[in-house]
Order: sequence, then structure tokens, then C-alpha cells
Amino acid sequence: MFFPKLILLRRPLLFHSQFRPDTSAEGQQLMNKLRYFLLGLIYFPFAIVWALSYGIIAGVYFKIIANWEDFLVISNKEIRQWKRYSKRAYEQYINAKVSEKKAKAYEIPHIRESIKAENSHQPFPTYNIFINFIVAIILLPFRALTGLVEGPLIVFKDAKTFWNIKIKKIDPQKYYQELLVNQEKKG
Repeated sequence: MFFPKLILLRRPLLFHSQFRPDTSAEGQQLMNKLRYFLLGLIYFPFAIVWALSYGIIAGVYFKIIANWEDFLVISNKEIRQWKRYSKRAYEQYINAKVSEKKAKAYEIPHIRESIKAENSHQPFPTYNIFINFIVAIILLPFRALTGLVEGPLIVFKDAKTFWNIKIKKIDPQKYYQELLVNQEKKG
């Protein structure tokens, strides 16, 4: 079969002119929504997998570190009080020793002097630090469990922020203002 050249050239041109891309603002918005939807189908499954894999490990790890740091801060506070306020701490120590002994009111000064003679200075707060360590050990699994839950949530929230600021190219200032307004409405 023989087709004339004009017919072959006209059909694609007619076909092409009927489905010309829409350059209006609505058409651009529709294309952007479609583009973000398709990119989201690719991006968010990877973000979820990343949030679960990295978030669980990092959440548990950083909660364990936070537990250790809290123990160190409390222990350092005990040691600082022992060093700086030794006179006050020493008096508290002596008063605690006196109150342990059941004595009559007129015997207290004599007992106080005998305790001071036995203990010329307040002992190092080993007991308090040991109790703090035991509390830290008891709290460790519970804090690790909270890291197991909070870690993926934080990582996914960061991935969502990355999506909004870098991929959708939302102005960061407007994005964070909207987040603040939404948090104020909730709280």
C-alpha cells in the first residue's frame, strides 16, 4: 500500500496539537502534585526503612549514653557538694549520726563530741554514688525501650522535614512557623 507523504505528516501533527501540555498555573500545580506524589512513592518507603533501621539503633544507643551522662552529672554534684560545702555536709553527717543514737537531751552534747572525735571529717559520699549507680542500672532498660520507640519517630520526622525543605522547596522559615502554630494548637 502506498500512502501519500502529506497524510503521514499531518496525522502526527494533528495528534500532537490536541495533547499539547498545559502551561497554565492550574496545570503546573497539577503536574507538581503528580511529581511529588510519584517521588513520594519512591522516597517515603526508603525513609521508613531508614527510620526503622537507623532510628532503632541510634535511639537505643543515645538513650544509653544519656543514662550514663545523667549518672555522671548526679555523681559529680555529690562530689562537688562534698568538696565545697564540707563544713555543712560534715554537720549534717554528725547530726545524722547523733539522731541514729537514742539518747536523752542532756546526753546529746557528749555524744556529739564523741562522734566528732571518732570522725574528724565527713567521709566520701560513696554510699550516695553507689545508690545513684544502682538507680541508673535499674533505669537503663526502660530508657533503652523509650529509645527504641522515639528513635525511629525522630529520624522519620527529620526525613519528612528534609522532604518538605529540600525536595518540595518550601521556605524553611514558613515551614517552621507552620510547625510552631500547629504545636501551639495541639498544646
